[in-house]
Amino acid sequence: MITKILLSLTIFLHSFSYQQNADEILKIIQNKFESIKSFSADFIESTSGAEGDFSFQKENRFKIKTSKQEITSNGSIIWNYDKKLNRVVINNIDNEPSGFSLQQYLFEYPEECDINVLDSKPDEKILELIPRTDELGFSSAKIFVDENYMLKKIELNNDLQSGIKFEFKNVNTDVNFTDNHFEFNPPKGSRIIDLR
Repeated sequence: MITKILLSLTIFLHSFSYQQNADEILKIIQNKFESIKSFSADFIESTSGAEGDFSFQKENRFKIKTSKQEITSNGSIIWNYDKKLNRVVINNIDNEPSGFSLQQYLFEYPEECDINVLDSKPDEKILELIPRTDELGFSSAKIFVDENYMLKKIELNNDLQSGIKFEFKNVNTDVNFTDNHFEFNPPKGSRIIDLR
């Protein structure tokens, strides 16, 4: 009987320690992200094979540029420009599925998820977020960071087991962007669809 109690206590304490480590790692990642006012990086998106440039600045301003598309947000409005169709869709960022909010994945979503530490190496740590409800639109999200807790990759999976990986390379922090970098002026002759 005492052996069973001790075994249960050991499992509980191990589980508690493991969760505490996940929470501690998340806090370090959040602090690292908070300490950076802006960054730029090359990126690769696995589903479409798209490659391009990603830039970010607080508060939630970002620009994603590929050979076919440009998505720009000033934090409240998002412009989604399809170069081939010469079409711009304008929307409020809260209503736009093409929005990619690092802020949400690092600060908002973890509050609605169970968090686990996956295989960690000296040069890489992986946190897995498992939503407690179906509201977030993914069944799991993995956040990969390097040895300095800088974001390297986000990997999303849904219930159909299809996934998307968004990987950052050649990251430069505290970049001085121009005042209008996170604004978008539709090209002359482009078709504009304003959904605001």
